[in-house]
Amino acid sequence: MNLGDILRLKFPNASWVKDIILQDDGTGPYIKEWNLEIFKPTKKDLDKWAIELDLEYRQSMAVAARIYPSIGEQLDMQYRDKINDTTIWEDTISAIKAAHPKPTE
Repeated sequence: MNLGDILRLKFPNASWVKDIILQDDGTGPYIKEWNLEIFKPTKKDLDKWAIELDLEYRQSMAVAARIYPSIGEQLDMQYRDKINDTTIWEDTISAIKAAHPKPTE
């Protein structure tokens, strides 16, 4: 996870033109300007957030993998829906999405 990704996830309402300005002079990105009223994160903060955010992402992917039927099962549902003029696949996916909505960005 790169610096921009970390900061976008931690400060989703920040302006990338006036609040946070990143720069890379060839040795890697860094925070050139920090104009938020909240503290400017240290390298230690950024490293900690990278680990936390990656863990959250991995956990959400693991949950999503358990929620949805396998691709094979979904294809079989779609085939049977077409043959039987039913909506089992659509109903299944809609129910999953309703029960587990995506987090808002």
